[in-house]
Amino acid sequence: MHATAVVRRRVLSLIAALAVVLAAGVVPAAAEGPAVSSATPTISGTPRVGSTLTAKAGSWTSGATLKYQWRADGKAISKATSKSFRPTTTQKGKRITVTVTGSKSGYTSVSKTSAATKKVILAPTPKVTGSAKLGSRLTVKRGTWTSGTRLKVQWYADNVAIPGATSTTFTVTSSQQGKKIFARVTGSRSGYPTVKRDSAVTKQVKLVDTSSRASVDAAYTKILAPALKKSTGWTGKTSSCKVGTESSSSKKATLDAVNLMRAMVQLDGVRFNSTWNKEALRNSLMMEARGEITHYPTKSGSCWSPVGADAAGRSNIALQWGGSLPAMTTGARGVVGYMVDAGSNNTVVGHRRWILEPSIAVMGTGSTNRASTLTVIGKSGLATSKYNAKPTWLEWPSAGYFPASIEPDGRWSLSASAAGADFSKAKVTVKTSSGRKLSVKKYGVVSYMGPETISFKVSGLSRPKGSAVATYTVSVTGIKGTPTSSYTYKVKLFNP
Repeated sequence: MHATAVVRRRVLSLIAALAVVLAAGVVPAAAEGPAVSSATPTISGTPRVGSTLTAKAGSWTSGATLKYQWRADGKAISKATSKSFRPTTTQKGKRITVTVTGSKSGYTSVSKTSAATKKVILAPTPKVTGSAKLGSRLTVKRGTWTSGTRLKVQWYADNVAIPGATSTTFTVTSSQQGKKIFARVTGSRSGYPTVKRDSAVTKQVKLVDTSSRASVDAAYTKILAPALKKSTGWTGKTSSCKVGTESSSSKKATLDAVNLMRAMVQLDGVRFNSTWNKEALRNSLMMEARGEITHYPTKSGSCWSPVGADAAGRSNIALQWGGSLPAMTTGARGVVGYMVDAGSNNTVVGHRRWILEPSIAVMGTGSTNRASTLTVIGKSGLATSKYNAKPTWLEWPSAGYFPASIEPDGRWSLSASAAGADFSKAKVTVKTSSGRKLSVKKYGVVSYMGPETISFKVSGLSRPKGSAVATYTVSVTGIKGTPTSSYTYKVKLFNP
């Protein structure tokens, strides 16, 4: 009886010791030798149905064989014995762990289990329906998520969030020109991971295709012509220096005009900033009240304000003296004026170049009855997007079909996206469709506004009559700092 009691106590002692070991997460397979050196595994990835989780075993004894077993709420998942695991709907709402067992001859095998993930969430890929065209409405279908999940929507254009676009529907504007759109749905619920799911991107939004006469005609007729008819709707007064407001339809018309000009040379659209708009309007009020146009207004004149004066130095500005309303310097009409860049002091077409700056993403506008301010530079510099398209060449008039009604009276230009472009030694020739060479006067090259540009005056242009097309071939040679040292293109003027 005494010997039996001793044996019983030893057995109970061994059982107790084994329990302690098991509680520590270390399971010896056999007392073969020292235990395998081990680490607690971790799990990378998001616990979402259809998403891949990966076990990171950590540092184990060199040469040890590692085996994996995935578990849901502590229960082993059948056949889930690989380093990675993709949860299915069976694991929805459960926490996932992975157990790693290391073994090596002469060593005691050891198993370690990771910490549990958050609960597996059901988060499907959203789908966008609708056409990526100006004025079209896109709709995001969010799909069925885990019950109780709070969902938020944000629309993006070329990976940049569109301000205020947080509804399940979104209407395409001219600001999305050149961009591809997608919707991001973010789901959150306590105990589950916060998940962001992106829809597939739409086709690229294109306001116009200059290789197609019909496309240019349609863009002019549907976008620019209506925009040019919009009055500013300004509610301010110069007599009392009341800044008032510009109508939203006028600001939209201006934005559409800017973005159509950019689309003509394959540039991305821009958006207007509401703060910049207010600052720009204050400068326009000041210009109209004074009958003076300057980038450096003094305090001594009427309606001076610090924000207006500051905006004057960062903007394209225009003012009309006399004449009937709506002024040809305001709203969308002012944009066309900037692109023409008439006048002896505008030979380097600085206004045009700022509108055609490839990287720019944000502008501001403010038009009174006779004055306009188009802010192109923020207080800390250009507001740009790294996703913006940067075509090698930016022609004006643009290559392909071009409305004769906005041809800039022979003041043509070619810009380059490359920062190191050098047109100082470049030569320009312009020929008619019959091969006749026209007279070209090259203006001086200035490098501090917008993209590097060469501007030149073409004499002898003939405007097309009726449905005819006037084609001109432009060749610029001797260019430095660009992929090619020369560029030849055709401009096809027609009456839209």
